[in-house]
Amino acid sequence: HTVRAYRDTFRLFLPFAAKHRGVKIESLRVDHLSHLLILAFLDDLELERKNTARTRNQRLAALKSLAKMIRFMYPEKRELAQKILNIP
Repeated sequence: HTVRAYRDTFRLFLPFAAKHRGVKIESLRVDHLSHLLILAFLDDLELERKNTARTRNQRLAALKSLAKMIRFMYPEKRELAQKILNIP
């Protein structure tokens, strides 16, 4: 179930991020990410999509996994990754 849940998270997050950054999904880069963007996405899940806190937290777990991967693959983006990992 975890793989499907993560897949679903990114199916929602990528279009959201692209729209908010004014780029096409395929043009998204690590530089487009921020903890504020993720917080906006989480708010959107709760306010617009009417997701429960449990669902929000599952989506956040998937995005934190992305942050861990960013930290590993892009050491220069460690601060970005840490800000995402610090989201409660």
